[in-house]
Amino acid sequence: MPALYDPAGDFAYEHGGGDTDVVSGPDANLPGYVDYHSQSDDSVSLYYFQTTQSEEEQIIRNALSLPTAPPGTCARRTSTAIQGVGPFKFINPTIFPSRLASQLSFLPGVWVFNYSK
Repeated sequence: MPALYDPAGDFAYEHGGGDTDVVSGPDANLPGYVDYHSQSDDSVSLYYFQTTQSEEEQIIRNALSLPTAPPGTCARRTSTAIQGVGPFKFINPTIFPSRLASQLSFLPGVWVFNYSK
């Protein structure tokens, strides 16, 4: 079943993420997620990695083990959820979105997609 982790994000709140910030099932729609964030930001960057089902399940378990993210903690919660899993073995948790983006952009096998208005 597809899942999206949107810590401290309105997408999760408005699409059934509840207290977990995890959206699953039909609402875990990546194009819809990108479109949603494109409406409030000038640009959206999407980092794509080849991951196994087991790695994806571990990331969601990690996300579900974290408390609800207060505003301004999206990078911290995301980096914590992916830290040490699959291609994210050497990710260091950070509170800064630009630092997380930098770490992700230097990992082997990354595909970066940028969407702009």
